[in-house]
Amino acid sequence: MVVLFYAWLKPGGFLVLSGLLIEHERAVAERFADIGFTARGRLRENNWVSLLMEKGAALEEPHSD
Repeated sequence: MVVLFYAWLKPGGFLVLSGLLIEHERAVAERFADIGFTARGRLRENNWVSLLMEKGAALEEPHSD
């Protein structure tokens, strides 16, 4: 599913990930970073997190897992 988000966005496009449990934040952010997204913002309320991710310019499209 992560690769689909990458394919749907143009370079420089933004993706908001919300409703994440705080204990999953790092794993989710790392997975998106692995395919070319950069975290640009973060909001936290209690045990919930939202992340603003930006798609970078890639030399080639990532492969699905």
